[in-house]
Amino acid sequence: MGVLMNTIPQGFAEMAPYGAFHELIGPLYRSKRGQNTVVGMHFEKKHCNAIDTLHGGMLMSLIDTALTLAAFEAAPEGQYAVTQGLSADFLSPARIGDWVEAEVEVLRAGRVAISLDCRVRKDGGEGKLLMRASGLFHVVAPR
Repeated sequence: MGVLMNTIPQGFAEMAPYGAFHELIGPLYRSKRGQNTVVGMHFEKKHCNAIDTLHGGMLMSLIDTALTLAAFEAAPEGQYAVTQGLSADFLSPARIGDWVEAEVEVLRAGRVAISLDCRVRKDGGEGKLLMRASGLFHVVAPR
């Protein structure tokens, strides 16, 4: 059984928007699952493509947000991480009302780069796999 629309799973807290873009696509919610960073959202009509499934661009925004959050957490103290590369495979569609989570595992966190793996699922960590992705983030000093 899926998560009811407007019901946020236990352990998730609303994220403050990173800026105007996140205000448009949100709200987004964050949590931890063990060492992994998780970002979740309810799929709404505003996230649809022409055939009323979750737009691929929205999924890419979700994974980039989740990967960025995990990379920031893994970066050396006082450093930032910026997206250097994303790779993604779309496996299954989501429908309006679905709770969708992007769970990120840090594979390697170095002084120069951070490598991450991401799985997007419907209805939580054991739910149907919608997408898999990987990210490479470059570590940079603040300006």
